[in-house]
Amino acid sequence: MPRTNNNLNECDREPIHRLARVQTFGFLIGVSHDWLITHVSANLSNFLPFSAESVIGKPLGDIVPLPTLHALRNGLQFMASADSVERVFGEPLLPDQLFDFAIHYSGSSIVIEAEPAATVHRADSAPTLRAMIMRLQRPGDLLTLCKEAVRQIRALTGYDRVMVYRFEQDGTGEVIAEKAATGMTAFLGLRYPAGDIPQQARALYVRNSLRIIADVSDWGAIILQDPVNPTLDLSLSVLRSVSPVHLEYLSNMGVAASLSISIIHQGQLWGLIACHHGVSGPLSLEIRTTAELFGQMFSLMLESRERDTELKQSLYKRALHDQLIARLSTVTPIFKGLGNALDDFAGLIDCDGVGLCIDGRVRISGYTPDEQAFYAMTGFLNHAATADGFSTCALASVYPVGDKFVEAAAGVLAIPLSLTPGDYLVFFRRQWRHSVNWAGNPDKSVVATDDGERLTPRKSFAVWSEQVEGQSRPWTDGDHAVARHLRTALLEVILRVKDPSSIERQQADEKRELLVAELNHRVRNILTLIRAVVGQSRDTETTLEQFIQSVSGRIQALSLAHDQITADQWSAAPLRALIDAEGKAYLSQGHERLKIDGPDVLLDPQAFSTVALVVHELMTNSTKHGALSNAQGGINIDWRLDLAGRLTLSWKEHGGPAVTPPSRRGFGSTIVERSIPFDLKGTAEVLYARHGLEASFVIPSAFVKLASTRPLAKAAAQTAWPSTYHGRVLVLEDNIIIALEAEDILLKLGAQEVDITSRVIDALRIIDQTPPSFALLDFNLGSETSLPVALSLKQKKIPFAFATGYGNELRVPAELAGVAIIKKPYGVESFLVSKPSVE
Repeated sequence: MPRTNNNLNECDREPIHRLARVQTFGFLIGVSHDWLITHVSANLSNFLPFSAESVIGKPLGDIVPLPTLHALRNGLQFMASADSVERVFGEPLLPDQLFDFAIHYSGSSIVIEAEPAATVHRADSAPTLRAMIMRLQRPGDLLTLCKEAVRQIRALTGYDRVMVYRFEQDGTGEVIAEKAATGMTAFLGLRYPAGDIPQQARALYVRNSLRIIADVSDWGAIILQDPVNPTLDLSLSVLRSVSPVHLEYLSNMGVAASLSISIIHQGQLWGLIACHHGVSGPLSLEIRTTAELFGQMFSLMLESRERDTELKQSLYKRALHDQLIARLSTVTPIFKGLGNALDDFAGLIDCDGVGLCIDGRVRISGYTPDEQAFYAMTGFLNHAATADGFSTCALASVYPVGDKFVEAAAGVLAIPLSLTPGDYLVFFRRQWRHSVNWAGNPDKSVVATDDGERLTPRKSFAVWSEQVEGQSRPWTDGDHAVARHLRTALLEVILRVKDPSSIERQQADEKRELLVAELNHRVRNILTLIRAVVGQSRDTETTLEQFIQSVSGRIQALSLAHDQITADQWSAAPLRALIDAEGKAYLSQGHERLKIDGPDVLLDPQAFSTVALVVHELMTNSTKHGALSNAQGGINIDWRLDLAGRLTLSWKEHGGPAVTPPSRRGFGSTIVERSIPFDLKGTAEVLYARHGLEASFVIPSAFVKLASTRPLAKAAAQTAWPSTYHGRVLVLEDNIIIALEAEDILLKLGAQEVDITSRVIDALRIIDQTPPSFALLDFNLGSETSLPVALSLKQKKIPFAFATGYGNELRVPAELAGVAIIKKPYGVESFLVSKPSVE
């Protein structure tokens, strides 16, 4: 057993996701994005003929066969997000041994975990999972669902004991369903203290929904790493070792192996499907994956069943609520009306008594404190309650005076009835004396060691009964939901019957809050936009000076637009003044080079800000590279309205240097080509004509109206980066998910249309009938390769690139040497740095 820090103060802060150990039934390799090995578990030599120390710094391809490497790269491409784990089954690492793999990202590293594949062939897991889910769909309540779940998981895993373990509001857990081998002591109904599963472990259960411990006596293999890279975060690892304290806990329970499946309800950890086995040994990754998918489906079905139950209850209570509010709306004075309805309120929320306090007057009904004690308690509520109210099932623990009436009112749910403290509708629950059967003494044991005090897990799990007093039954989420609806309705009733001056003050307060919220919304939007401008400009500028110039220019353009549309109470602003001011910013001595023509139109604030950025980018690009970069060139800018009220804005440059399409696409090009289509649902067309750049934009009529102009302030500066990919693009890929990912990227990079096919014969037909401007070819198509397509593209002088999981190891005929290779998994940046072949 390794030496560990189990200090009393450190237990709940133990970084269990960074223990730097993995269980020894498999091994771990971490690689960089260029597939060099940076981390490796010390037990590598137990599976492969390499020592862990010898492979650090080497390419992964040195120890992994190329077909397996290709499968791993494709697996990464399948990943839906950076926080997911992909599986690859049955790939060889040795001539006579297949392995299963789990792959995920950890920071900048790619983590690959491998374990020997099951020697016994199993049928396709999909029918198994489908049959398990079908059995869950049988009618019944929540407990029936849980009982069927443990039955199914025990049949799947073969474990001795399977339990559904539900977390209570106080963090403790209770076994509510169990299926165990004959003769085993039952754990059903036992409660476990919150400390048995620390907070950091609960957070991991939400992020990683399945955890296996194959052998509680396995303390794990350490992970070696190069000195440059940090310790791996193993939150998503399938082999991650667990805390030695937890291993000792399981050992004390008589468990040799365990499996835990998270039950997630509305994004929170609702409970676990906990599995215990008396014999150590791993479950295959295939079975674990099926169990994980079952857990996810079970979580959805449990959430649906709970929602159905809550809906039925809420519909009944909603009907009572509506009837009560309708009756109260016509009753005055308000204290009398609400006071007479206390018993009706008790029908909305399960309680033993109700109290009302308005303007210092008190009314009570049922089991409550007496009137004097209740009024005194409202002073405590003035400090404890929020705008939504206050609730507790142990009032005396936060309000010591409550101990005097704990029998009648141990629990409180208070609803504020005014914007200022003092008025409340309060629901009470009586003391609930009950026994809790713990799985052993819940108090943690502490022993003295040479390193100080050390926590030790309890060694007995025999039933340990505790009598609980001073508490009521807990308030549920449904109770709080009813309370929120009731508060909203009662506030409306109270405001309706109060004097007009109170209503006017309320309306003034609401208007002020609305204005503050609107101001906050606009400021946040502006800050978000500026942050995006800074981030995008950083990616396209190469020097600090260029970066400062581009950011300053774009922010100045936004400032200009903002000043204009706020000059008249956030109203529409003139297009002519916008273009005129931008022109003066660049042509202070030669403004006649700018020819502007069109009717006087106003653009609403959203369109004005968008067009301001577009015009700024066009003007900046012309100053740097186009018609305004010399002394002879000029720009014709005109606009017109069609019969439907749409505005067509035309930009034509002349007399400048010869224009060639840009070799790269930058943020400026994105603004020009995509802002109006995306923000305004209009259109944008840009033509790099040799005699001068031409652009045409259509702005929908909803953003345009005729009006007079007014002067505009000064403008600023920057340039654009047009797209390399344009027109029709062909993608030849035998995996539909990867093909769709490629389509998304190419469309983002400027392609107008993407043809997807998985067969060589179809690709050749597309090339003959509608030649693409560029083609992306997956080299290995399973039973064939894309070489015939590549040779056809080369003959037709159509640019193309290979996409492959083989990386630089790809072997192609001599006549295709030098063809660009885009490595899988790829992203936008892969296409920007790879130059397509046109040879």
